[in-house]
Amino acid sequence: MYTEMRSDNTAKAGRSQLPEMTSQQTFVFESLARTKHSRKRLVVLVAEDQLFTRKLLFTALMGLCEVHVAASGREAWQTFIEIYPDLALLDIDLQDISGHDLARRIKRAAPETFVAMVTANNSVDDVEQARGNRVDGFIVKPFNKAKIMQCLEKCAQNKEITR
Repeated sequence: MYTEMRSDNTAKAGRSQLPEMTSQQTFVFESLARTKHSRKRLVVLVAEDQLFTRKLLFTALMGLCEVHVAASGREAWQTFIEIYPDLALLDIDLQDISGHDLARRIKRAAPETFVAMVTANNSVDDVEQARGNRVDGFIVKPFNKAKIMQCLEKCAQNKEITR
């Protein structure tokens, strides 16, 4: 069943900065990093501000992996720190923080995390910026389940984790 863990769907006037990790968050994050290799299932973070797309991604992934959803960039960053996912699916056009900024932050904190951008904009600028952030893949909207599964399989192969 799909449930929202938090809700932050309000539009922001401008893009804000992601907060730095607190010392307690850093401790939790580092603890999760040490135990990550023993996971039996992939842990996936979906950062998407559009409810319909968020539910589609959740539905496609549920049962195959552990799925966490976030409706904003700030919520995604907080969730990332809490769960230390194997795969992060990030919308480029989040309302509060650019998905590119979030990808850059994730890759800086955990370079081994598989990051894929989910976007309707397949522009050259977006692709170049994603490459500069060391993003691992793109899922272009409208997407299908096969494209999501390809991304999941590629992540699983890279992580050598059985689903």
